[in-house]
Amino acid sequence: MKPLRFLTCVYSDDFADYLFVLLNSIDEVYGSDAQPIIYYDNLSVDIVKEIKRKSPQTKMYYYNLEKHGCNMNIEDDVKGQQQHIALERYFLTVGVDDAIDGLMVVLDCDMLVRKRLDYYIHPVQEDIIFTYKTEPDEQIQWPINAGIQIINNSDRVRKFYSLWQNETNWVIRNDGDPLNLWGGLQQAAFGRIIKTRKKEDYKTGFVRNGCFLRGVPCKYLNETRRTQNFDDVCVIHYKGPWRKVLRERQFDLKIMQTDGGKMYDLWIDHLERWNER
Repeated sequence: MKPLRFLTCVYSDDFADYLFVLLNSIDEVYGSDAQPIIYYDNLSVDIVKEIKRKSPQTKMYYYNLEKHGCNMNIEDDVKGQQQHIALERYFLTVGVDDAIDGLMVVLDCDMLVRKRLDYYIHPVQEDIIFTYKTEPDEQIQWPINAGIQIINNSDRVRKFYSLWQNETNWVIRNDGDPLNLWGGLQQAAFGRIIKTRKKEDYKTGFVRNGCFLRGVPCKYLNETRRTQNFDDVCVIHYKGPWRKVLRERQFDLKIMQTDGGKMYDLWIDHLERWNER
């Protein structure tokens, strides 16, 4: 069986620790059964060398964003955050377009893999598996989280990702209702394509733009909540307020006092194990 590919991207040294934790978690769960793939820009030579030395199975592709027309002069405001997300979507679209056919996990770099994903991918029937919210404390007014997809890559999936990139650019230019309905830039662009907010549609699956899509609850593949029970969680997503805690070590008592301590310890443990490699 071919190694399962994990595609992610990074465009700043600020995200290096995230990348280290993600790679370490994939290595510990999958070993040689995984093939991490990183598209990057603006990573220091030392970080690139460290990854190649500690995780030699990882494939790294340098991609000059400015050369390809991406604006890297990003302000620290709402528009700037949208530009960050747009860069990520652009990178992942390039990665999917470059990749050969077959199974691949496309995910943000601020994630941690806890368990194998075999249950969700063997046998694979879908073109794209995405994640949606089912629990009352998941901000269910915004029904999906676009942080991870499992894809069976093909020409039709590549076309879907290209459309997703175009819709992302449209949302940036227009703002307004899509963001209010879906809660984030990538979700808004994805929502404009799938045109349904019904959980039953997500659960049973549907066809859009020639692709068969099905949803899996976030609590299994894209857990963002600060919960003590990780028994059924395959992938944890350290989004939102975690960034100041993990990148800048600015501790948020609200996070740490609401069962966030276990999530923090898990992330730090992986970072320490990476540093010891």
